[in-house]
Amino acid sequence: AIAMFSFIVWGHHMFAAMSPLANMVFSAVTFSVSIPSAVKVFNWTATMYKGSIRLATPML
Repeated sequence: AIAMFSFIVWGHHMFAAMSPLANMVFSAVTFSVSIPSAVKVFNWTATMYKGSIRLATPML
């Protein structure tokens, strides 16, 4: 879903002059991409917090 919305956000680079409505739509889509992306980064950081690498026999 994030990739699909990101493609739509990229679409605003294709238009030089947009109506105020189009600006509002692209702003809303950009906001809808930024929230899940921030949650993903937070989850990745929280997953690695106080983590340690274990080199068990299958990993060697």
